[in-house]
Amino acid sequence: MIVIGEKMKFIYCVILIPVILAICSSGLSARDKPLIVLAGDNNLPPFEYLDSKGSPRGLVVDIVKEISKELGIPIEIRLMNWDRALTMLENKEVDGCEYMRITESRQKVYDFIPLIENFSVIVVPKGSPIKNFSYLENKKVACQKRDISYDYLIKYARVVTKANQEEVLKSVLNREVECGIVNYYFARWIISKNEWQEELEILPDKLFTNYNGIALPKGSPYVSILSEGLKALRSKGTFERIVNRWLGEELRIREKLFEAEKTTIFLTALAVLSAIFILFLCLGLRFLRREAEKQRTRVKWLLKEERDRYNELLTINDFLRKSAAVTDVSILKNILIDTLRTILPDSRIRIFRKLNSSCYLWVSYPKENIKYIYS
Repeated sequence: MIVIGEKMKFIYCVILIPVILAICSSGLSARDKPLIVLAGDNNLPPFEYLDSKGSPRGLVVDIVKEISKELGIPIEIRLMNWDRALTMLENKEVDGCEYMRITESRQKVYDFIPLIENFSVIVVPKGSPIKNFSYLENKKVACQKRDISYDYLIKYARVVTKANQEEVLKSVLNREVECGIVNYYFARWIISKNEWQEELEILPDKLFTNYNGIALPKGSPYVSILSEGLKALRSKGTFERIVNRWLGEELRIREKLFEAEKTTIFLTALAVLSAIFILFLCLGLRFLRREAEKQRTRVKWLLKEERDRYNELLTINDFLRKSAAVTDVSILKNILIDTLRTILPDSRIRIFRKLNSSCYLWVSYPKENIKYIYS
């Protein structure tokens, strides 16, 4: 009995130890899962904002929450003043910002996970003389503090910075400034919410168009993790459903129009380059034809010249051959005249002969009467 009891203990140990290890390891892994902290703007609807209860809401907030569920990793969202959010990211007090405009200068500091295309617009009071960006020179313009638009505006306008984009619109509404630069979707949201449609106007110019995305410090280990989560949302259609819920079909239509616009620009550029190439090709062929004609004419002239010289040599050779066999001077002069007429067909030929200290015309072509020249 004692032997059997020891065997049973051994069997129980063999069965229970893997189970205990599995439970312990699962408990450790859950406890060791990282907590990712992302900062954001507390007043940028419909993307990210705090609702009346102080809870994070918005399109990007929903996307981040879905990524957290997909990965099984807790992600904490802290929404605050945008200036404070950037400062915390710079001081490494948070792991990243959930919604930042992607620019060339920022890409030197941060790695980005692109989310959606975005752009800014000019908001003016109704009846304003400002019609587009070219009108902003020396104008008093408001923008959010540390917004990407500030770097461009400061070169042309007198810029006033505000804590958030709602304050920017209020400064336009109160005529503190002549216009304001804010996010397009934010402008639509706030103007509609506050019923400012009769006081404010959104100009059609699209400014600083680029993608916004999750910003993480260079070399962050969370870049690949969050990218995989976002990829899974896109493949399942969750990402598109969230965007449609907050923005409707407009963003998708804009993206399609943007793609069509890029295709049109590419095809136009290709057509222009093709036309330029064909033009240069035609001009080149025309130039080559002219050069070929010049060379052909020159070759023909050289061939004619060489042929004439050859014929002259043949004529002279023939004259020498005939004159060598002639004893009668009168016959010789006729042979000479014929030879010269062949060599010099368009010339007046005269041959003089000296006799008794005077020269007289011996023979000529065309034929002339005898003339004497006394020396």
